[in-house]
Amino acid sequence: MAAPKLAQFYQFDGDYLVALSRGDGATENHFVTYFTPFLRYKFRARLRNPGAIGDAVNETFLRVLAAVHSNGAVRSPERFGAYVNAVASNVAREFNRRQQRYLSFHDLNAEPPDEDAGPHLSLVSREAGEGVQRVLGRLSPKDRDVLAALYLQDQEKDDVCRRLGISRGYLRVLLCRAKKEFRRQSRLVH
Repeated sequence: MAAPKLAQFYQFDGDYLVALSRGDGATENHFVTYFTPFLRYKFRARLRNPGAIGDAVNETFLRVLAAVHSNGAVRSPERFGAYVNAVASNVAREFNRRQQRYLSFHDLNAEPPDEDAGPHLSLVSREAGEGVQRVLGRLSPKDRDVLAALYLQDQEKDDVCRRLGISRGYLRVLLCRAKKEFRRQSRLVH
């Protein structure tokens, strides 16, 4: 994996931060284009979930811009790059911690019991599968349909989109909501 190629090292100053805090379009554009390659490289190396890279980059930009807009949050303009790097490190830690906290839907799906595993493992596996089914039963039909199609039936996303008459972007929204509701319901069931 090659390091990001930045066009040129930029020396940040107080005027840059003032322009950024005022919402100057050219300065915001420079900020995003300057830091995006670095942040993508950093998150590719640090995040366990490669699908979260874009979200982590956006979260970093949101936090940095919020800090710039609140007067006094960034005290050393010449160290602005280091500040962005520190915020990105915090975002990466939070994303990884959040991922550890919740099991993915695939982790909850029970695998077929190993014949040599003994009765205890078979019972645990069956109970986990029943738990998933109970949680799915508590979801709305749309959430249940999306999760079952993608995770239990391993259908292609394009097929699911065609069947539901929605775009890939909206499927992503539905899937995110369904997973969130699944996690919420699984806490209530257990």
